[in-house]
Amino acid sequence: MRFLFIFLFIAFCATKLSAQWTNTTSGTNVKLNDVYFLSADTGFVAGGNLTILKTVNGGNSWSQAIIDNSGLISSAAVEKIVFNNEKTIGVATGNFGNGNYFLRSTDKGNTWNKTSQLSAFGINAISFYDNSQVFAVGDSSELFYSSDAGNSWTPYSFNGFNRSITDIFCKNGVCVACLSSGSVYKTNSANGVWTIIKQADSVSLKSIVALNNDTILAIGQAGNKSYLISSYNGGSSWLAPLNMQVDNINDIFFANQSIGFAVGGSPTLGTNSQYIATTNDAGFTWQQQNEITLRQLNSVYFIDALTGYAVGDSGTIIKTTNGGITGIHDKLLASTIKVFPVPADRLLNIVSEKETIENIMVFDIAGKEVIASMKEPSDNSLYQLDITSLPSGFYYLNILFKNGSSTSKKIIRE
Repeated sequence: MRFLFIFLFIAFCATKLSAQWTNTTSGTNVKLNDVYFLSADTGFVAGGNLTILKTVNGGNSWSQAIIDNSGLISSAAVEKIVFNNEKTIGVATGNFGNGNYFLRSTDKGNTWNKTSQLSAFGINAISFYDNSQVFAVGDSSELFYSSDAGNSWTPYSFNGFNRSITDIFCKNGVCVACLSSGSVYKTNSANGVWTIIKQADSVSLKSIVALNNDTILAIGQAGNKSYLISSYNGGSSWLAPLNMQVDNINDIFFANQSIGFAVGGSPTLGTNSQYIATTNDAGFTWQQQNEITLRQLNSVYFIDALTGYAVGDSGTIIKTTNGGITGIHDKLLASTIKVFPVPADRLLNIVSEKETIENIMVFDIAGKEVIASMKEPSDNSLYQLDITSLPSGFYYLNILFKNGSSTSKKIIRE
């Protein structure tokens, strides 16, 4: 039995759980590249043929926004769409065929006007630093900066070694950017210096998030496999790449500090492809979900831990209102397992509020079992583990319940 659960742990929690995603009617069959929501009711998707769709009823229906398309070819694609912190000004961009422009909205996304052309290369991503300062990144290490919420743009210095900057993410005064070379850069100021915090490697990075000043996660491809790279100390060190087992992984999004989602998929593999994965422990462990349309997913956005949208090829828009899966995941969201203190120095306490625990094992970040014993519960619910033998660092608890279910928790040894 122990061997079975060790195998499942190292195999990245590969069991598919019951999916709870539903289709919404987009009214288009173009490739959809991005999704962004202002509130529970109001959101946008962006895609091919100058498509920016808006919903005001939580995805029940979608309508085309008004776009200033003068000088743009009709087959041009809108790739990314974002809004500032106050959700009042939006900026969108993409590959418009005969030039790369920014689109800007000042009426909460009803109309989008074209700004001046800046680049002959593609713009891949945009992120607001605050309400007025915003970055955009693109191919050939291009970085642009705007101090007036995207109304005007200027080139910005970035030493990216002439590689594509694929994504940028800003939060709480910190911005991180990832490159197709596998490098990661970081700045602590909108007008500051970008410094490299991760060198290039074999994983071509596509999407990046910073949950806080310490936790940075990015996804990408190496050959035909998808990987997650992660740092939990602000980029000073990085864990070994984790095989995500999501085919052609494209996007990562976190609803809060713990719960996140990654999407991709390969329609040519049909039901054998992996499309969606979710984590509830800041990226340490992941579980896979089924995707009901068998269309490649390109972007994901969650309003909260339960309500989210994913968009993809052929006009696909899918929605969930329960985090995508039921059963074990519902128990994780309900936080029925309490682990304290975190970080811990000597004794670690584990309390199960509902299920009876059968066994607890501890693994290091490489998936090696380091503790397989557990003290008997002192009051039928409190379990204690002596972790004094462990070096300082991050570890996982793998908790097996007597009903056959299991879960994982992240711990820190001081």
